[in-house]
Amino acid sequence: MKDKKYQFILFVANSQHNSVKAIFNIKQFCKNYLEDDYYLEIVDILNNHDLAVAKGVYITPMLIVDSHHPPSYMAGDLSDANKIKMELLTNK
Repeated sequence: MKDKKYQFILFVANSQHNSVKAIFNIKQFCKNYLEDDYYLEIVDILNNHDLAVAKGVYITPMLIVDSHHPPSYMAGDLSDANKIKMELLTNK
């Protein structure tokens, strides 16, 4: 959805603990701060390894803010909402 202000790709590894936490945390962040002005794609690297390699993702969970130019990367379970907010504000 290119009409959304924020575009994210979250790379996860199946149902690993940190991946599950990252999915929950980014969904909560988007719901709480971005309303409907975002698009979130969740990619399991076990099912789509080629896309992960093409995007330079070698660890999970990894969030790519694809609406930034160049895209920005955030690793981890995404539990720090302030860190995500700062990333979105400083890399427009």
